[in-house]
Amino acid sequence: MGMETTVQDTAESVVEHHSQRKTAMFLFICAEAVIFGCLFATYFVMLHHQGNGPGPNEFFHFKKIILPTVLLVSSSLTWYFADVTLRMRESGKALMFTAITAALALGFLSLEVLEFLQNVSDGNTLSRSPFVSSYYLLVGLHGCHVLFGVLWMGLLLKHVKTKGDTEANRGRFASFGIYWHFVDSVWVFIFVLLYGLGEFL
Repeated sequence: MGMETTVQDTAESVVEHHSQRKTAMFLFICAEAVIFGCLFATYFVMLHHQGNGPGPNEFFHFKKIILPTVLLVSSSLTWYFADVTLRMRESGKALMFTAITAALALGFLSLEVLEFLQNVSDGNTLSRSPFVSSYYLLVGLHGCHVLFGVLWMGLLLKHVKTKGDTEANRGRFASFGIYWHFVDSVWVFIFVLLYGLGEFL
C-alpha cells in the first residue's frame, strides 16, 4: 500500500510538473507573439519610408526564399516525428529525427545568412532606409530564434543520449515542440507578408 501511494504521488508530481512547464511555455509564446506582432506592425509602417533605397518589389526575391522556407517548414514535420518516436520509447529514432530537424534549421540559417550578405554587398545595409532596417530587425530576430532552437535541440540530444526516453525528456520534447512550431509559424507569416506581398508592392 505504501509503495502504491508513493508511485501514485510520484506520477501526480510528474504530471503537475509537465503541466506547469507547458503553461510557462505558452505564456512565453504569448509574450513572443506580442513582440513579433509589434515588429510586423513596424515593418508595415516603414514600408513606404524607403528614402534612396529599394522598394519591396526590388528588394525581395521570392524564388530565392522558397528553398529556405521548404527546409524550415519541413523541420516542423521532422520534429513531430521526433516527439512521437520518443513517446513511443524509440530513443534511437527520436535522436535521428531531432538531428535531422537541427540540420534542416542550420540549412535554413545558412541560406538566410547568404541572403543577408548578398543584400549588404548590394549596398542594402541596416542604415540604408527605415524600410530595410525594419526588415533586418524582423527577419534577424526570427533567425536568432531559429539559432536558439538549434542550441536547444543540442541539449535535448544530450539528455536523450544520457538518460533515454524518460518522462522528464518527454516533457522537454513537448515544451520544445510548442516553441519550434511557433518559430516556424512566424516564418510562414514572414514568407507571405514580406516576400509574397513584396512582389506586388
